[in-house]
Amino acid sequence: MPGASLYTVRHLRRAASLKLVEMTQGGSWVQCAKALDIPESRARSALNKLRQQFGDSDLWSRFEANTERLAHHLDDLPQRINYAHRRRILAEWHMPRADWSDLIKDLPQARRLTARYGTALATVLVWTEATQSDYLLCPYIQSLRSSGADPDHLINEISQFFTPANRRGIRLEILRRIGDYAAAVSAVCMHDGAAHKDGPLRDREQLVSGLCLSE
Repeated sequence: MPGASLYTVRHLRRAASLKLVEMTQGGSWVQCAKALDIPESRARSALNKLRQQFGDSDLWSRFEANTERLAHHLDDLPQRINYAHRRRILAEWHMPRADWSDLIKDLPQARRLTARYGTALATVLVWTEATQSDYLLCPYIQSLRSSGADPDHLINEISQFFTPANRRGIRLEILRRIGDYAAAVSAVCMHDGAAHKDGPLRDREQLVSGLCLSE
């Protein structure tokens, strides 16, 4: 990819997702975007940016061939993760304050780094990891926009965790713990757990809330 960047990766992931849906159920890219809960404007932007980068080269045909190989790989998997199910379960879930406090209790630097947003930042990071989705599409961020609030500062803080140069030190440790927490959340989702806004996820036997992930 000429001039590839983090934005290129985001655009490729969106375009590949749209292409996979198109291969599965047909329809226009607008319909495919709707099936994936990707706003039409963002889907259009991703496709336009990629076409500009691809230019007159053979990159678009290579992109389609790679997506085709990915589809065959997914077809051959004995079991696939239902990420749409996870997105539905986590649509209104927020990280409980008790869980966030427990997760960073021995990281005073983390308390200072995340003092402004705390559980809001953690909510988006966990959702992103558990659903393997784009953090910009997190329902919490979308709800801030729809309510008239400006999420740009929160988005900027979150983006620091996905910038390679910043994925070190305390941010890297927070991401590691978020990953452990998200794995526990994902396990609950796999067992048809129910999500409660501003509260822990529950399944038949256990609470995600109270997990000690700072060992």
